[in-house]
Amino acid sequence: MSTITNSDGGSSHHRLMQFVPWLWLVAAATALALAPGVFADTQDGWQFNEAARALEDVSYETLTAAIAGARLALTGLMLVTAALLLTRRAAGAPLAALALATLPFAFNLAGTGTATNWPQPWPVVLNAAAVILGALGITALFLLLFLFPNGRFYPAWLGAPALVGLALVLGGVVFIRFVENAWLVFVLILLALLLLGMVEQLLRYRAAGPPERRQMVAFLAVLLALPIYAAAGAFGVSPALTLMLSYALLALLPAALLIGVSRGLWGGFPAQRIARRFAGALVGLVLVAALAAAAWWAGNRPQAVDTAALAAAEPLAVVLDADMAMDDVSALLYLLQHPAVDLRAITVNGVAFAHCDGGVRAALGLLEVARAPEVPVACGREEAYPGGRPAPDAWRKSADALYGAQVSTGERAADLRPAADLLADTVAAAPGDIVVIALGPLTNLAEAFQADPTLAGQIKQIVIMGGAVDAPGNVADENEGISNQYAEWNFFADPVAADIVLASGAPIVLVPLDATNEVPFTRSFYQRLQGTHRTRPAVFIYNVMYLNQWWLDGGMYWWDTLAAAAALDESLVTLREERVDVVTAEGTETARLIRAADGAPVRVAMAANRARFEALFLAVLNHE
Repeated sequence: MSTITNSDGGSSHHRLMQFVPWLWLVAAATALALAPGVFADTQDGWQFNEAARALEDVSYETLTAAIAGARLALTGLMLVTAALLLTRRAAGAPLAALALATLPFAFNLAGTGTATNWPQPWPVVLNAAAVILGALGITALFLLLFLFPNGRFYPAWLGAPALVGLALVLGGVVFIRFVENAWLVFVLILLALLLLGMVEQLLRYRAAGPPERRQMVAFLAVLLALPIYAAAGAFGVSPALTLMLSYALLALLPAALLIGVSRGLWGGFPAQRIARRFAGALVGLVLVAALAAAAWWAGNRPQAVDTAALAAAEPLAVVLDADMAMDDVSALLYLLQHPAVDLRAITVNGVAFAHCDGGVRAALGLLEVARAPEVPVACGREEAYPGGRPAPDAWRKSADALYGAQVSTGERAADLRPAADLLADTVAAAPGDIVVIALGPLTNLAEAFQADPTLAGQIKQIVIMGGAVDAPGNVADENEGISNQYAEWNFFADPVAADIVLASGAPIVLVPLDATNEVPFTRSFYQRLQGTHRTRPAVFIYNVMYLNQWWLDGGMYWWDTLAAAAALDESLVTLREERVDVVTAEGTETARLIRAADGAPVRVAMAANRARFEALFLAVLNHE
């Protein structure tokens, strides 16, 4: 039986590999420069992942933070492994190939996504570096597969096909992006080389003596674990888990190689001394991380809100009428989490934002997210009264898709009654007790009132998010050809319905843009939610905000959520008595809310307490 022997080779191989330390310096410097952007780079790759969207109990940021942390840890591990190997005085071909093989992992794990915003010529330089390091590194990795542990092919005849394959890999990494469908050929070559290398390592192990076998076993174990990773992807294991499995295998690779080196495959290696130093560094890093986490928590603790007092209040019977835009979604979850809300029905308005199918599916799914009791959900018609106008198609598609999130409706199904009938039946079952919270166009309410004019007198109160009194409107859009500077979207989508409801005689609290403009989406609120999202509804809202962070840059407000919160706590807004009317005539003032002596008497929210709203919103979302 032949045995494995050390062959540094001297000479040509050694001289050829002397450039590796310089490549290490390039890769290390680049990885360090890109390290601050790893989180954003990871987020860009994961925020639209279908499997990630389905997560309900884990926030997207938790997921991406875990992946980004793993990437950074692996980057450091690969660079340190290469550095340790290169410190060997006799760094021959095998050691240099090993060190070179770790570099593309370090570079690519660090990520290049954020470098695109760097000033020229850095994006071009980094792109070129990625291509060059990737080509050299992948080639070196497969070279290592064939040369480990003594720097020679075994058996010798394997060298010719292996070198041809490696040349194809080296060229393929560079040219794959320029040749259509070249990736398939490239992948097949990689798989063939991988299989051939695994066979070669098994033959080496079989031919080696017992001492050499013990030295090879760690490296061989990593190779044999690769089929497990492949099977995980093939059999539908979560992509997130599959990715973390690949990272675990990558972490095992340098570990296996260092174990081999420490056991004498290339002579003596100061394994114990290095292990002690790394252990000390690890303890130090853990302590620093713990102190940083404690400081962060001290500055991001949620504000105290007495949820026990909320729970002690008499439950309020509520019917929610909504168009299932983002602010409706958060309003519904707020109501479901509020201990003093008895939600009797949900009527979906298909006129403005979500269509009936998407809106009902979202409502049923959110009931499932909150693990709420059965609540009837029905949708009305998808056409407004004459003069109405739906939201832009792109907005409707986003609402139908629940803004990138996914929910399961479980066994829940829609109520077969039209929304107006469900609303009327629910009010008739408890006359004088029902508060209707209307957060979209008022089509469903108007249809119910026209069918039964006495219904308005049976409603305890209607809280409406809609209109603008002194504030400017929010529908003007040059791209959509809208020149109206006065209207708010809910009223604009169906001004006739708004007029019918305001004139119905029902007690009305109106929460217009004047108040809602004081509660914008902000990064400070987002960060507070980041530190407090404990319940499934809180996690869900956080995930949706995480997927749509452009909302935090201006233009998005807690319109409907404020109205829903004010329905239960009027101290959140400043109310005053007004008489108002709605312009229904077509023109540049359609749906404008105007003061009129003969208008409908309503209580109008003219301002909002943002600090109290945000504290209450967070507390209720996290109420358990």
